[in-house]
Amino acid sequence: MKQVRFLKTFRPWHVGVVYDVLEGDRWTGYRGPKGVPQDTARDLTRDGVCRDAVVFRAQHHYARISARKVRAMAELVRGKQADEALNILRYQPHRGARMLEKVIKSALGNAEDLRTRNIGQLRVVDARVDGGPMFKRMRPRARGMAHIIKKRTSHIRVELE
Repeated sequence: MKQVRFLKTFRPWHVGVVYDVLEGDRWTGYRGPKGVPQDTARDLTRDGVCRDAVVFRAQHHYARISARKVRAMAELVRGKQADEALNILRYQPHRGARMLEKVIKSALGNAEDLRTRNIGQLRVVDARVDGGPMFKRMRPRARGMAHIIKKRTSHIRVELE
């Protein structure tokens, strides 16, 4: 008789808890929170849509630009094909577009390193820009006062699928 082990796994894009099922040392699939078998090749995203589990990520931490300036560029490319997103960003006159373009190219490079066959069909499923830490500088003002200048940074994250 085979011994079946359930390993509890938390996946951020999945609703609830997923159990990896091992029979002996062989992985046999996923089980949902109530032991219901799930499709081994697909997982649920945050919005409940099924998608392939293979996601290629790239991130630029501590980018020396405000997150507010890059978010507008991220909204332009979210949901587009990767090469179409690069063409859109190439003709944008913003510095944030250059940074986002580099992160998308890096994610494409990660996919290429793992020998992905359908690089032309990859699309940007998630483009997030979060605020990072701030450099605080003092600016002298009149009558001996000083104002704080916040030099903002951001974290740019891109996921291709």
